[in-house]
Amino acid sequence: MTIRDTFGYQVLTGLSINKEADLSLILQRVTWYGPSPGTLGSISRIIFKPNGQVVLRLHAFIDDSPKWITEKGTYKLKGNSIIVRGKAPLGKQFTATGNLNAKGELLFSNEMPEELRRFTDEPDDCSA
Repeated sequence: MTIRDTFGYQVLTGLSINKEADLSLILQRVTWYGPSPGTLGSISRIIFKPNGQVVLRLHAFIDDSPKWITEKGTYKLKGNSIIVRGKAPLGKQFTATGNLNAKGELLFSNEMPEELRRFTDEPDDCSA
């Protein structure tokens, strides 16, 4: 991880979560990690592409071994809200709304699968 792909660095460069154009850049430039409930590290990732595409990754156990499952979807910004549409890895179609707060937490509504509701720039390798 480099300092340049963190939320704090993006804010230090003058970007604001309250400006739609800046929010778009922050989402694309930061590496977003989901929760880390065990020894495997973060179980999910979300990647925002410049073309409005979003990549959702989930670390799941398949046949007793951990594997990354990847699905693609779309996102758009409406003010400082982030609307994500897609198919959850190992799940169903959804449309969820999220916001990036001043602490650098990317939080989504309950329509998003639980493992994909909270992201930060912290690559917690193990919470055990």
